[in-house]
Amino acid sequence: MTHTNYFEIQAQTTFELGRRKGELFGDFLRASLDEEKGDRYWADRVRRSMKYLEPTTKLFPQLVDEYRGYAQGAGVKFEDVWTLDLDEELDEELDEEQPDKCTTVVSHNGFLISHNEDWSADSEDVMCLLRRTVGELTVFELFYKNGLGGNSASVNSHGISQTINSVVHTDHQVGVPKKVFARLISDTDSPDTTYKTLAGTRRASGYHHTVVDSTGKIWSIECSAARQSLTNPQAPFVHTNHYLTKPLMAVEANDNRWGTHHRHAFATAHAEELNTLDAARNFLRDTSQGPEQSICNKRTLASMVLDIDHMEAHVWLRCERDKGWISYRLKF
Repeated sequence: MTHTNYFEIQAQTTFELGRRKGELFGDFLRASLDEEKGDRYWADRVRRSMKYLEPTTKLFPQLVDEYRGYAQGAGVKFEDVWTLDLDEELDEELDEEQPDKCTTVVSHNGFLISHNEDWSADSEDVMCLLRRTVGELTVFELFYKNGLGGNSASVNSHGISQTINSVVHTDHQVGVPKKVFARLISDTDSPDTTYKTLAGTRRASGYHHTVVDSTGKIWSIECSAARQSLTNPQAPFVHTNHYLTKPLMAVEANDNRWGTHHRHAFATAHAEELNTLDAARNFLRDTSQGPEQSICNKRTLASMVLDIDHMEAHVWLRCERDKGWISYRLKF
């Protein structure tokens, strides 16, 4: 059994991948754009988004090509697709508040990765599962239908997983969007090499990236616009939505209104216990701390447990909550 919102795409180029996305998700994309274009500030958002296009095209033209393919496949303007996926950059540019996003725990010596994807309580239909193949690379991921991908939870055919946690920082600048770097890391065969690219590039903002390889080695990458920190913690490891390393704490801007410190403390207290699939799944569904601050809260759109020992992904989607957990073999 699979989810209704499970899709597979095979392509030879990123443009073709984008075009196939546009064909699959075009109805949803067009509905999203119709809603966004009703905002009187949409034209201004499009204008501001173009500032980020030149540095991205210069360094990562293949990913800009994917946006172009998505627009063609969906029958919409490239500028509209680009602007819609830069929502977080444009909101941060104006210091507009966005809710904390996600909880990640790496346990069982690095072979069990648990992630809850949080966003907006009324956005469950934006989330799906996608298995995308471009050339020789395959990635299985939780996917936001209107975007580039790689900015939630994923595992690739190199045996490298990535989970993303949003972070809030005080520094912002025009540069390469954080979703582009999330996508690059989701596709990587060398986290250290990709980190060097990230550290050497002018970025618009940053995420936290938890990266784990098939041996259980962990890379914790915390980023803002102008700062970054790489550590290699041991399991169990927990991250939510605030910085844990001193270089990044200096630009911290999270006031805990969405419970990042509460979730981190609760997850840390229980991380040693998460050595079985059942324990991990029960943990991700925990609501004991209330609708705002629980691991599973009113904004949780999806849950994923990556069981590296058995090469399986176990997924719960809020939009198909009646199906419970569904398992997927990670045959790459």
